[in-house]
Amino acid sequence: MSNTTIVVDMLIRVIVGGGVLSFIGLMLIFSSYSPSNIGPLGILVVFLCIYILLSSLVTLGVWTISWLISKLSSVVVSRRPAKVISVRKAYYLSSVVALAGVMLVGMKSVDGVDFTSGLLLLIFIAAGCFYVAKRTN
Repeated sequence: MSNTTIVVDMLIRVIVGGGVLSFIGLMLIFSSYSPSNIGPLGILVVFLCIYILLSSLVTLGVWTISWLISKLSSVVVSRRPAKVISVRKAYYLSSVVALAGVMLVGMKSVDGVDFTSGLLLLIFIAAGCFYVAKRTN
């Protein structure tokens, strides 16, 4: 087993562990406190847990889909099969996408989400993903 395989395995374990811990934290907070009793620090912890959970789920989803596409393309296409996205690049992309979930919850709690704010959020996420994709090559 090479060093890069060990690093990738550990990075995946850290991402999964962070997602599981944030899910457990969210469930404990939701079952123990009401929104009016939790206070500003508790709301910050809820948003942080939502961000970590979404980020880990999207990272694993993007990396798994990339791996499946790579395996399928190696069977179908013999000349240049698709490469697997690195876990680091998948994490960078998912950190931008996970921010959309937190922003949606924040927008919903303040004023609601209408067509223009949803469109602006999609443009922001698309620009962020484009920037990350160009900078990580």
